[in-house]
Amino acid sequence: MNQIVINTEFKNLIPPLTPEEYAGLEESIKKEGCRDSLVVWNNTLIDGHNRYEICNKHSIEYTTVELPFSTMNEAMIWIIDNAVNKRNLNAYQRTSLQLKRKELLAPVAKEKKIEAGKKYGERHPKPKKELQREKEFSEEVEHNYAQALDADIEEITDGNKPYRGEDRNVFKRQISLSV
Repeated sequence: MNQIVINTEFKNLIPPLTPEEYAGLEESIKKEGCRDSLVVWNNTLIDGHNRYEICNKHSIEYTTVELPFSTMNEAMIWIIDNAVNKRNLNAYQRTSLQLKRKELLAPVAKEKKIEAGKKYGERHPKPKKELQREKEFSEEVEHNYAQALDADIEEITDGNKPYRGEDRNVFKRQISLSV
């Protein structure tokens, strides 16, 4: 098996497990083995940092699955989507990850816009079907962002201080200005 590379940017992209979650995962892996494959891209670990650490610590075998990303940004978007769909994250963590995802998607969106301009320009209008797909994608991105921003906003905290009332509006303005 090839040596797996740890990229700290990938590893630190999502919040770490709590000590209790880590202990539970470790106990489960010691008892049942590593049931889920580690996800790699060009031998770089994308998903399964805790499982990898635990398996190496206890000499437990694991399997890997290679995903074919084109860019580091693409891999990071997958990491965020996977964490949001798989982990029990609080509203603040989910929102932070969604904001990071939006940040990562911005260059991709800009590149697609430039490509579309070159390809379709004024003399070559886009087919209606393609325009509809782009509109739907854009609406989906905006919906996901709005959902992340409004999702349980009462739970969103800064330390132990929940954002409520006017604080909520200030928080929303801060997030809107930061992206």
